Parts: sequence; C-alpha cells; structure tokens
Amino acid sequence: MAYTTITIYPKGIECEVQVEGYIARGGSNYYGSDEPAWVEVEDMTITRTDGSKLPKRAAKLIEKEYGDYAAEALIESEW
Repeated sequence: MAYTTITIYPKGIECEVQVEGYIARGGSNYYGSDEPAWVEVEDMTITRTDGSKLPKRAAKLIEKEYGDYAAEALIESEW
C-alpha cells in the first residue's frame, strides 16, 4: 500500500489530507505482455492526516474535485 500527503483547497480552504491506495502496474514493461504499459490506483482512500475519517460530504467533495490529482500524487510518490 502506498501513502502520501497532499494539499488541497476545497471551497477555498487550504488543508492537507492523506491519500492511500494500492498501485497496480501492467502492460508491455511487465511480465512480458504485448499490451501497452499502464498504471492505476485501486482502493484509494482519502483521510485526515492523522488517519481519521473525513465527514461523508467532505470526502465526496474531495474525491470529486481532487480524485485524479490524488491518484497521480500517489503514483508519483512510489517513483
């Protein structure tokens, strides 16, 4: 499982959240496959930096607005 902390600005308020998830890789660079190389994040969760859950509305808002950014940051943290 990979972890990283990102800074986001939901509704103009700066805050840090922790992102965690599993990074799956595959394609031509892995296991001798002929398909193009790919990387994706599975089971991504976004929590407070202390690991406690966010309120449901806040979690949905952050996932909608920053989900792609969070996944990219998580992948980059593993390089």
